[in-house]
Amino acid sequence: MKRIMILVFALALSVNYATGQTRSERKALKKEKREKAFKELKDLIDSGNYQFVARRALPLGNDISRLNLMPNNVFQGNVVDLTSNPNYLKMQDDSLSVALPFFGRVFRTVGTYGTANGIEFKGEYEDYKVKLKERKGMIIINFDADNKHDFMQYTLSVGSLNYATLTVNTTNRQSITYQGTISPLEEGTDDSN
Repeated sequence: MKRIMILVFALALSVNYATGQTRSERKALKKEKREKAFKELKDLIDSGNYQFVARRALPLGNDISRLNLMPNNVFQGNVVDLTSNPNYLKMQDDSLSVALPFFGRVFRTVGTYGTANGIEFKGEYEDYKVKLKERKGMIIINFDADNKHDFMQYTLSVGSLNYATLTVNTTNRQSITYQGTISPLEEGTDDSN
């Protein structure tokens, strides 16, 4: 019986080595997949038609969690779950459409008090810059948007698995960071949702 068990074990090992890949083959395959994913991501960004959907918001400071204003206890430390909250940042050619919730301090409310709760913008953006970090498999996109009441700076960092982090700095509010995903903008997408 002992001899049969040793024979079965040896056979299993030999089959594994015969059909398995070498370490260098696995490394090469992994590198090829990573390069392909990065190229697809770069093509998406170069197209100028994509959208970011936030899954979590990370407000600056711990003030928000103490307020307990949100139902269902969506706050976990400084993280706000946005999976049931519709939000987006859409880039379409030369126009930008943003509807993101805001959690944090507002420093000045000139002209916007009572009219907008989140970060909302629809119009053209300025100073669009793309920085490629091929070695890390990341693309960093910076752009600005200016409406008559607030100046906003956006930094969108996207990884090759289409996970993204968006940081928004404004003149009238605390900075806020969102984590989510980036995807192609579907044909015929209406910016009004």
